[in-house]
Amino acid sequence: MINCPISEINKTNIETLITDKIEESSTLEYKEELPIGTDNEKKEFLADVSAFANASGGDIVYGIRERRDEGGKKAGRAEEAIGIASVTEDEIKLKIENIIRDGLSPRLKVQIKCIEGFPKGLVIILRIPQSFSAPHMILKGSSKFYSRNSAGKYQLDVGEIRSAFLASEALPEKIKRFREQRLAEIIADQTPVELISNSLLVIHLIPVSSFLYGTNAENIIVSSEKDRFKIITSTSASYSRYNIDGYLTCQKVDDNKYLSYSQIYRTGIIEYVDSSFIGPGYSASEVQKYYIDGKNFETQITEKISNFITLMKDFNIETPILIMISLLNVKGVEMAIDYRTNLIESIYGHKSIDRESIILPDILLDDFSLKIVNILKPAFDSIWQACGHRCSPNYEKQKIYK
Repeated sequence: MINCPISEINKTNIETLITDKIEESSTLEYKEELPIGTDNEKKEFLADVSAFANASGGDIVYGIRERRDEGGKKAGRAEEAIGIASVTEDEIKLKIENIIRDGLSPRLKVQIKCIEGFPKGLVIILRIPQSFSAPHMILKGSSKFYSRNSAGKYQLDVGEIRSAFLASEALPEKIKRFREQRLAEIIADQTPVELISNSLLVIHLIPVSSFLYGTNAENIIVSSEKDRFKIITSTSASYSRYNIDGYLTCQKVDDNKYLSYSQIYRTGIIEYVDSSFIGPGYSASEVQKYYIDGKNFETQITEKISNFITLMKDFNIETPILIMISLLNVKGVEMAIDYRTNLIESIYGHKSIDRESIILPDILLDDFSLKIVNILKPAFDSIWQACGHRCSPNYEKQKIYK
């Protein structure tokens, strides 16, 4: 795989494949042509794509001529970037997307980058993620499964297909168990620092790849770039250090107490825990209650998650990424449209949360270009519904997200 986010790959990256004599591998393949006209050509194309998805993912680069040995056999090394003739970017993207959509089951989402400036035309990069819905089967008259190793693609046998299905089915359970274990430990006060309250907002950002093949975030943890992690996770004076799990940064109140902490695990998982999102106030009848400041609550979560996602993208942690939000020890807490006034009972009515913990719907981020505030709406709606409202009012006309 080309070691760069696909959106940033340019002509220089392609030329480097030639000058540095980069060889094909289990995650990189060169193709001189892109034949996808006939049914047989489409089957071969789908076999290549599904093989990457069923293995470790990777890049197929079309428009690269390979070096050949004395016998005329391809040597698996890029020799010249020549491009693909007579295609436009919009045309080829639409055609590839349609072939993959109609030809593989389950469906697979890939990224496509076209780069100009080569003798024949565009060099086309197809970035295929390792799929957590694997194995993918070719539908076009063959019903075959493929995978890939360092020697190229190969057809899976019955035992390998069975193993692939079992691994795929186990993945959601592994992620679920990780989250449940962490929430149980947090509720039991097994946190890296002592927090000011036991009413907690917990956010987990879990790259699916961390459970597939062990994404490693050492490049963030051990480099000077950990300072970026420190900056984006705190808004005031903070405390940070290495720990057994990776790298920890905290928002400090005094020598013994903390408002929040952010933990980046060596697997690329990020955990954020905030103990300051609930505050006391008085209702119109002068009864003291505890409120979530609805507008600021959503804004701060969106900003926090957006910052984490940007960090993951910059350090080549791949999508899909699961965004999981939980509220712990919140029974009796209410939601305020504007926390500073709280005089809204006559307009909306208040209902308190009726259980200790709320597990919000999981959000799947499969494309870094998606707007975080939009994909978080189902989770925010669920919080408001837990407090007796129809949905978050902040997404409606004239509100903060419009």
